Amino acid sequence: MINAAESGRLSHSDLEGKPIEQLNQETIDYCKEELKNVCPNGIGSLSFTVHLLSLTNGRIAYNLAYDALLQIEAALQLVL
Repeated sequence: MINAAESGRLSHSDLEGKPIEQLNQETIDYCKEELKNVCPNGIGSLSFTVHLLSLTNGRIAYNLAYDALLQIEAALQLVL
């Protein structure tokens, strides 16, 4: 998104009465702020998930939160 906003290739569905340059700058600022908050389970307000549908050949249609995956891993290590 940063690259698209910086190059002017980012499309906006609603200009909200603002110039495109302002919206692009707001997008750049937002993305840079989000990237400052990198943690093991996500980036900024985005949390990583495990897409179980693709891992279980369609048997389980669920996105497992990364934190839950870590809890399962810890429980398995106790058992094994």
